[in-house]
Amino acid sequence: MTNKLFQAYSNTLYKVFEPSLCIKFGEHNPTLDSLLEKYGENEYAYLTAYNPFSEQLAHAKNNQRHQQLKEDLTSYQCFEGEGCGEDPTWPCERSYLVLGISKEKAIIVGNRYGQNAIVYGRRNGKPELVVLQKITDGPTYYSEVREERAQQWKESLRKSDDLTLIASFNGEVGNRGWGTARADYLHCLRGEIKRRDFDSSNVFTLDIYQDGIIHEGFSLRRKVKLENGKLVFIDNAGLVDQ
Repeated sequence: MTNKLFQAYSNTLYKVFEPSLCIKFGEHNPTLDSLLEKYGENEYAYLTAYNPFSEQLAHAKNNQRHQQLKEDLTSYQCFEGEGCGEDPTWPCERSYLVLGISKEKAIIVGNRYGQNAIVYGRRNGKPELVVLQKITDGPTYYSEVREERAQQWKESLRKSDDLTLIASFNGEVGNRGWGTARADYLHCLRGEIKRRDFDSSNVFTLDIYQDGIIHEGFSLRRKVKLENGKLVFIDNAGLVDQ
């Protein structure tokens, strides 16, 4: 894990939906203390199964891992939440605030799900970022190449006009291939579409999970065109299963 990534983890907001609270590094959280006291616990961890080693996975795969994590934590009092970083193009990661779990056990769970770091804390204290992977002075060669490639995609998409950007989106419709490179490209494409002034609501879906949590998805099931400032589906374009 690079120092840059460590900083990103440090600046992430670790949110809990109900009760509503947000864990921030360097800040004592009285609401969290009250929750621990209510359940008679003195320690906690904030855990996710999303995107192991910061390699972005498909939404369905991440959701599957999240459900497996829930099953692994059935002996603890858990609260659903999401970790949201400063990069607006990187989707928030579904997570659990876990009460009563020891630091040692939380580390085991974090390693099981390939996480670079976990959040751990105790009542009346400040949250701690527990690093599970070695911090390097610079990125590994693979990470460096991947980051450079993503930056090139972002710049290219930003320079493209609306019609070219839409053509790039339509080129991904029906593409069933999946890998790290495509995930990175779609990540960049999603961010640039959201940045534009036109209405792109048709390609962003609200997916409701079984436990009632709502997540904004990125739909690649139908081709679109720009009409009166809005992305609309092309009538003669068939619906593609994804």
